[in-house]
Amino acid sequence: VYDVSSCTAQFQGPCPISPGGSTLSWLSFTEEGLLVTADSKGLVRARTNDFGGSWLTVFDPAVEAKSSEVFWPVYVSKSQNPSGAECPLNLFCVVCTPQAPHPESAHHRPHIPR
Repeated sequence: VYDVSSCTAQFQGPCPISPGGSTLSWLSFTEEGLLVTADSKGLVRARTNDFGGSWLTVFDPAVEAKSSEVFWPVYVSKSQNPSGAECPLNLFCVVCTPQAPHPESAHHRPHIPR
């Protein structure tokens, strides 16, 4: 990951992917600048600077989803509870089905009228 404004490498190394033939299916950044990935098995992870740089699991569908649900990530953010304490990362997503695992708009390229 390269920071264009400072012309420096912020992170280099392997991106964690679930075993068993998974592929990277989604990549984004939080407002705080954390790199977030999702793989084809549905695991969503965020890279933090804690412990010299580590990947945290934000969402594991094997633990938190029904077998009839597939989650397509849209946004990950930190939030604060009413007392002001920082909460874990929150995943905002579109709930899909195994028959249609991506939202309709995920299959279309953006079109900019001329």
